[in-house]
Amino acid sequence: MFNPSIFKAYDLRGVFGVDFDPEFSRKLGLAFVALRKQELSNKKLTILVASDMRLSSPEIKEELIKGLREAGADVIDAGVISTPTFYFAVSDSGADGGIIVSASHNPKEWNGFKIVRNKALPVSGEDGLDVLKKMITEDKLPESQEEGMVTERQDFLDLQIAHDFSLVDKDAIKPMIIALDPAWVFLLMVMVIAYSLSITRGRSLIRQLFVVFWRNYFWLIARDQKLPMIFVQVASLAISLRKMVVFRLSQELVIP
Repeated sequence: MFNPSIFKAYDLRGVFGVDFDPEFSRKLGLAFVALRKQELSNKKLTILVASDMRLSSPEIKEELIKGLREAGADVIDAGVISTPTFYFAVSDSGADGGIIVSASHNPKEWNGFKIVRNKALPVSGEDGLDVLKKMITEDKLPESQEEGMVTERQDFLDLQIAHDFSLVDKDAIKPMIIALDPAWVFLLMVMVIAYSLSITRGRSLIRQLFVVFWRNYFWLIARDQKLPMIFVQVASLAISLRKMVVFRLSQELVIP
């Protein structure tokens, strides 16, 4: 089961269990091997697979690997890594292609796939994704009599860091002073303190925090409507936090 709309310009994304199911993941593995065999004259393939930390990713990845192996490809399981590390891993390992289970910035209910060829060259809408979509829709997914093997590797992040540092002259970097705005961390700390007090005081404190937050939020909008909303929100939060004075020994937070 899958909703054709999950095929985007550069990847596949949808709500797992609604727009696609585990069986679709298996069929995607079969289709991708068929595509790469067409492009590489039926050579024995090695495909690298990875995933992000979404709760649905392990199940999706398991079925994806199953499909790749049923199609006769060997699989390198790189575990949970970021998308940039995935691209590095595909190139560094010499794999014939790769698929990472991820829905990028979408909400937690979503998941999907980013697909690349060897050297991490992308498989995009009119350059392969359309072929995969047609194969799966028509259910033309040949399986192999010889099932592929799986190799697990967890070293790609270390390899990427070593590679990146090899391109940098660390001695040429002068000492720097780094400024850190701890606004969000401080807000979390305040909330924890609030709930560590009596329930009544905690709720009252949180109400006060949000009153100050929204007061400054709308004040900034009125002051300069040209600011993008995200900057307005972050700036107003920082202002609100800096108006907090002290957490007294009497366990009361005073907000002027």
